[in-house]
Order: sequence, then C-alpha cells, then structure tokens
Amino acid sequence: MNIITLALAAEKLAAGGVSAAVVPVPQNCLNIRDKAANCDLCIQTCPVAAITLEPDIQVDPDTCINCGLCLHDCPTGVFQGDDGAQRLLHCALQLADREVIELACKYHPAPKEGKHRVDGVLITDNCLSALGVSAYQGLFAAGVKKLIVRLDNCAECSMGALRGKIETTLDQAAQFDGFDGRTLIKETEKPSGRLKARPVYSIKHPPISRRALLRKVTMQDDGEAHPLVTAFQPLDDGSAVPQERRRLLAALRARKQVDSGRLMPERDFTKLRINDVCTACGTCVRVCPTEALGFYESESAFAITFSTADCVNCGICIHLCEARAIERSGTPTVAEALDQSPVTLHTGALKRCQKCHVVFKGEGDYCPTCSFRRKNPFGYRRNPLENHTNNA
Repeated sequence: MNIITLALAAEKLAAGGVSAAVVPVPQNCLNIRDKAANCDLCIQTCPVAAITLEPDIQVDPDTCINCGLCLHDCPTGVFQGDDGAQRLLHCALQLADREVIELACKYHPAPKEGKHRVDGVLITDNCLSALGVSAYQGLFAAGVKKLIVRLDNCAECSMGALRGKIETTLDQAAQFDGFDGRTLIKETEKPSGRLKARPVYSIKHPPISRRALLRKVTMQDDGEAHPLVTAFQPLDDGSAVPQERRRLLAALRARKQVDSGRLMPERDFTKLRINDVCTACGTCVRVCPTEALGFYESESAFAITFSTADCVNCGICIHLCEARAIERSGTPTVAEALDQSPVTLHTGALKRCQKCHVVFKGEGDYCPTCSFRRKNPFGYRRNPLENHTNNA
C-alpha cells in the first residue's frame, strides 16, 4: 500500500468509515459483451484499487473511499451512485443571481474568502472528483456565466491525490468553453492580498428563493422541479444510455446559442458508417452497450440505424464485426450529437437460407455459416478475431 492509498484510507477513517455507495452493474461492462475487449479503465481510474474484474466486476466496500471517479469515467455507465450533481444544480438554481459562481469541496478550509467577486460559493458534500463533465455543463445551463473551481487547497488535503483526476475532468469540460460565452476557471493558487468575503451555500442546505418561500407559505407549491434538475435525477428506467451521457446532452440542449457547427470531443463521440460487405448478421446491434445501433428487417430487406447521441465511442461494434463492415467516419458536430433522431447507416436486400432458414445478405442460397459447412464438412471456422487489434 503506497502513501497515496494510506492518505485516502485515513480520510475515510476520519469520516467514520462510511461504506461505499458505488454499485456496479456488470451487464453494462464491455468485458461482459466482448471477452477480448480487455477494458480496464475503471482499474486505472480507481485511486485505491477497490475495483476488480474477476470473476466479474466488483467494488470492495472496505477499500472504496466513495470518491466518485468511476461514476463518470466509465463510458458505458457500469457504476451507479450519488455524485451530488443534482443537488448542486438545485442549489445553484435557488440563487437569484448566479452569473459568477465559485465551487469548492467540503474539505476546503476557507471558502468564504477569495480574490474573486462572486454571487455565491457552492460547497459540495464530497470531493470534487465525484463531479463529471455533465455537472459543470449543467451549471452553465442553469445560467452561470463564469465558474471558478477552487483547487488551491488540494495539496494540503488528504484527498489531494485526486487533484490530477479533477483537473482532467475540468480540461474535458473546458472543451465546451466558448459555446455561448461561458468560462471555466481552475483556481490553483491560494488567494492573496485584499480578500473579499462572499456568501457560502452548502448544496445539502440550499437557499430558498423569495418566490419559492412564498409559494410554500401560500401552499401553492405544485412540487414540480426545474426541468434541468429533473434531467439530472438518477433514473432506473432500464435505459441503456449511461447517466453521464444523458445528463451532458440534457445540459447542452438547455444552453442558449450553442455553436451547432462545433465538433464534439473526439474521445466520447463518433460517427459510424457501414459499407457493402455487411452481411446483416446483426452482431453490431446485439453487442452495443448503449443500444445506439438498431436493426430492422422485413422478409426481403433490412436497415441498420445509428444514434450519434447514444454512442459512447467504445468501438466494440467495430471489433466484433466479422465482415469488417463498420468503421468510424469522423467526429459529429454539436447539432448531430444533440439530434435524438437515429439515422440510417445501411440498407440491403435479404434472402432466407435454404438450410437453416435464417435471413442473410449475400450471394447464393445459403447463409455464410451453412455455405462454409457445405464446402468444409470436416473443417472448422477460424476465429476471425484472432490477431485482430482492438481499436476501442
């Protein structure tokens, strides 16, 4: 156990040894769908080695410090838990003025004083590592024009080992800067000189606006939440699209004057195309962890559709396509990523195999499998994935 692990474990002990709130959903893992995927992003992300992949994905509650990194780092949403993003947005929306907001974690010793004149300082109920890109975009969608994130105390914090991960997330969030005049600032130096006293609000105890208080007093509160807060609510509706992706798209759709022609981040978004060697086997659709691909067939034709908004660029469809018919075709624009309407990637005519009666696309009267067996009655079909490099 290294010094970083010891420091983080000490923080957990100081907090009372709270059990981890992170729960894995193994069926969302790429390794379950493709044994050759060898995805270990969660292993690399976890700062205390609390995650294991054998025999299936598990989180050790005694080791986990509930930092929340895995909640937004896993592209397919394997991990579920409370990152505080919904409470953060709710708190921000209660402020009458929220153009300039400062964000600090609960471990910061002096959030009331700073060099910036702000409308309010919001204090999270966990380390900032729990927040993903969607949380920062959600604040911008809530009307924040300048967001200042306090990292100046990380070096002295027992959770300070997570600062690099937090900065990586902020750099990813900053890729959206300039869409509509919003600015994200990392405050890494301790404030000096003449400091300003600012109002501080904990997201656990958000302020109540005058209008909201009046509605409660007069019993006119209909209980309806702000649409943005509702969009950030954890859902258990069976959706295959990861929570982080749903939240990010909801935040971008709520923002005004977004540059629709700008390209989305290449790391998480891609466009696909399917060429004519497609055999209509449907493997790509079956293995897609977010159901971004769809397969529709009739007795004589088929179509494969694709939703850019739902695709997390995991590459599993490309890896498992035996015919090598699928490939990436660039990065989508903001408008393409926000469009919820699936596009048709490929269509073709279908035949029914005279041997097994499965539908297929291709020459002759037999599907590829039956055709091979007729030609090689005593042979075997070589694994097409052998020596194939995973480009995910």
